[in-house]
Amino acid sequence: MNLGYKLQINEFATKLQINEFATKTHHEFRKTHGDSKGGHFIAFHGIPKTNLSSSYNDIDINAIPPRMDWREHIVVTRVKNQGQCGSCFAFAAVGAIEGINAIRTGQLLSL
Repeated sequence: MNLGYKLQINEFATKLQINEFATKTHHEFRKTHGDSKGGHFIAFHGIPKTNLSSSYNDIDINAIPPRMDWREHIVVTRVKNQGQCGSCFAFAAVGAIEGINAIRTGQLLSL
């Protein structure tokens, strides 16, 4: 890769900061914040897949912006520390609800 390409990609990259996880080893992090092997996904294995492509036939692909950052629209709350909960799907669902609520009401509420 050339330097120009890397600089262009990094311009839009996520900016990281030092937090409480920065000094933990991989082992320490896994021990204190879940050692899930994905077993909770097994519960969803039998769900039939629905073909959603027909639902999107009326969307003009050219009307979709090339980039969307919901943080710029103030509809995303800070990342929450789930600790040893191991229920990342619940935190993701709450984050989605917070965002949808902010888009619909214009008020960002951290649940």
